[in-house]
Amino acid sequence: MSPAAAPTLEGWLLGISRAESPVNQPLTLGLSEEAISAVAEAGIHNPDSPLFAIGFSSGPGVSQPYTQFGAQHGMGYFAVDDDVWQVFDAAEAQGDFWQINSQAIEEAVTQRRIFVLNVPYARVESATRSFSLPEIRLIEMGGYVGRNIGGHDILVPIELLDSYQSIIATVAPDLLAP
Repeated sequence: MSPAAAPTLEGWLLGISRAESPVNQPLTLGLSEEAISAVAEAGIHNPDSPLFAIGFSSGPGVSQPYTQFGAQHGMGYFAVDDDVWQVFDAAEAQGDFWQINSQAIEEAVTQRRIFVLNVPYARVESATRSFSLPEIRLIEMGGYVGRNIGGHDILVPIELLDSYQSIIATVAPDLLAP
């Protein structure tokens, strides 16, 4: 991965100055808007759930990848097939992949989903190369606030602060218990 010398405009807007962050990586593949949209849409799983899992796939403190966590609890989540990811990884095109990832997150924000992390928020804050920190910052810009319920950090649209617990109880009641 070849980091950009300075934060990109989007990195600056999200308050992420770390050069290693995907949001600050250069664009190298020249993807069209249609290609970005197609890959983003194809990567959204369980699109009708009001809950959306985000977080880490592996690493210290990850007991379950966010994809498995989301599937187990009936949540939506974004993940592309391994062969698609390998194209971006081999080309060191994390900046390009961020375009796709952010579009999927923006769609979930537009739909006012409740985001549930599979790792503590503090763990995401300390990660340097993860997509999760830019995801969270993007979500927060959309009128979301953090809460902890059942030991899980979540991001809730401000207009759902009075009802988010009942939504979670309907979709994934086991998340309510520590």
